[in-house]
Amino acid sequence: MVVAAIPTMNNSGFEFIDKFGAGVGQYIADQKVLLEDTDGESVNVRTVESRNCMIEQLTSMLAIINATVGKLETALNKAKSNQTRDMLVVDSLISRMNGENEWKSIARKPARKQIGAPPPLGVKTKVKVSETLGLNAIRVANFDQVAQDGEMYYVDSCDHFAYRLAGRLFHGNVGTIYTDEKNPEKIKDCRFAASCNKQEQCDYYHDPRLFPGSKDRRNYIASSWMYAPPQSRYDRGRARRFGSREHLDSDILSMNEENIARYHSQTTHDVICSLLLPS
Repeated sequence: MVVAAIPTMNNSGFEFIDKFGAGVGQYIADQKVLLEDTDGESVNVRTVESRNCMIEQLTSMLAIINATVGKLETALNKAKSNQTRDMLVVDSLISRMNGENEWKSIARKPARKQIGAPPPLGVKTKVKVSETLGLNAIRVANFDQVAQDGEMYYVDSCDHFAYRLAGRLFHGNVGTIYTDEKNPEKIKDCRFAASCNKQEQCDYYHDPRLFPGSKDRRNYIASSWMYAPPQSRYDRGRARRFGSREHLDSDILSMNEENIARYHSQTTHDVICSLLLPS
């Protein structure tokens, strides 16, 4: 066994995090006056100019942070993977030191080696979407393990596919598209937050990031793919409110938290369907 040189450990990482957090907090505190609600009646030109400068600075900060997220996640996943392998070696050495022979070690091999056992986490495997269709995805235990590396992931705990794009996490699965159902289910978000005690029986959708343990797949109605512009005679509540180039700037103002969450779910639904189609 080769023992590599052990790197010197220090607290520079924690010190950097503390300084970074304190710096961001101080910056926001210094700009407090620019974040106060306006009365909508009078305008201070100097305040407008200062706030515009602040917006540019915050936009640059977020761009840098988002670009860094992928690097941090890649390093974290690599470190976890290496740590798992090394700990298996350590466990093996300890077992030998305790007098366990090779036959005992074989008897204690993980159950995943048995026929019919689920594939191991961290390995790319085909995940079924329907009886005949499936996607190759890396199986992980939770959303924190989804890296921004161009791969599709599958989170075992909630039956959701997931991927990161431009620092943003997208997740979901292929849902049912209702065409004439009078009482469609799992379309709108449940409003009881984590206090909902009937998730599986509840008619509303439970995002697994907000409801640990949920395996809901968001469903849709056919008109969810129809765009309704401002002042449309169609019901905008059931149609897309965002996406047409000529109305982007005004439409985005009408998008609330639930509209955005539903749009993101629909995006993932479409991505999965696209990947299932022949290239």
